[in-house]
Amino acid sequence: MRVLVVDDTTSVRERIAAMISGLAGVEVVEQAVDGVSGLACIATRVPDVLVLDIRMPRMNGFQLLDAIKHRTSRPVSIVVSNHAEYRRHALLAGASFFYDKSTQIDDLLATLVALASRRMTAT
Repeated sequence: MRVLVVDDTTSVRERIAAMISGLAGVEVVEQAVDGVSGLACIATRVPDVLVLDIRMPRMNGFQLLDAIKHRTSRPVSIVVSNHAEYRRHALLAGASFFYDKSTQIDDLLATLVALASRRMTAT
């Protein structure tokens, strides 16, 4: 399963990518620093899953979700943010999942494992 990680904080982005890379059946195909570069990566790298932050420069996570919501083939979108107040808005904007960065990283990893497993079973 191909994953794109989009977060403007380098240390957070790299930490999440490193954790994801250790999961069976999961490959981090790219990391992007904002929604603009994330949108470009979606077009070129065609990820199955998008793990993104909300608060980013140039194009925030809500704008990125909006930009991809009408694509015929769009990645499963997982928002990871320290701002729990965005949960409802993110889900309404098209995110499939929302996790708190500081307390729910294990839930993010479990979701990715389940998605990868489901994908392997379907092929």
